[in-house]
Amino acid sequence: MINKKFYFDIAFWVYLVIFITSVKPAFSINLHNLNWYVETAFMLIGLIGMIYIVFFEKAPNGHHNNGK
Repeated sequence: MINKKFYFDIAFWVYLVIFITSVKPAFSINLHNLNWYVETAFMLIGLIGMIYIVFFEKAPNGHHNNGK
C-alpha cells in the first residue's frame, strides 16, 4: 500500500534533504576518504527513510490508504 499523502509527513522532507545533499558526494567514490563512507551512509539512510514513509508508514489520519 502506498501512502498517497506522504508529502504531509515532515520526516519525508527531512529524508529528502538528507538524500539530495549526500547523493553527489556519495557517487564520487574515494575509498581512502572517510567522508565518502559518511556521505554514502547518509544517502542510504535518506533513501531507506523515503521508501519507508511512502510504502510502509500510515497515512497522517492514522489509516492506511487502501486505494480509496
